[in-house]
Amino acid sequence: MMTSCQQEEAAGPLRGSFEWLAAATMVIAVTAGFGIWALARATGHELALEWAVITFTMNDIPFIGPPVARLFPTSFAGLEFGTWQMMITVFLGMNAIRLVLGSCLEPRISGRIVSVSPFAMRFAVFMGGLPWGVAGAFLGPPILIALLTFCERSVRFWRLAAALASRPPQRTSPR
Repeated sequence: MMTSCQQEEAAGPLRGSFEWLAAATMVIAVTAGFGIWALARATGHELALEWAVITFTMNDIPFIGPPVARLFPTSFAGLEFGTWQMMITVFLGMNAIRLVLGSCLEPRISGRIVSVSPFAMRFAVFMGGLPWGVAGAFLGPPILIALLTFCERSVRFWRLAAALASRPPQRTSPR
């Protein structure tokens, strides 16, 4: 049984990890919004700022948010310019921005901040989303971080933490 001091000591790194993870997610969302704003301005759309705000807001909703954030501006581009070529250009540009930020940079940055491999972060989002939907996709990474914090402090599960971490955890003696 852990004392309250030991529980507080174990929760300290966890709290810091969650705060940094939220900050990294916010930076990625702002960057995505700025990228969409730049694309919209470059293609001559009237509502570039509105598209950026929609992308920023929807970026944090796993699975559903990014496709919705791409659907409306793409449809609007087709209506605004009246050509399917412009609609395809906007669609491909928005997907390129989302691919670079959401599938490449975000798992790496988030994983580096909380010392979890990018694969484990992606896996946590998908495995949380599988049984619990969008709410589970939100909960997957924090559950993974809490699990890894427990495993790092356990003699029996230390190797699991080492396998999922992006850098080897410090081996500490359990209390």
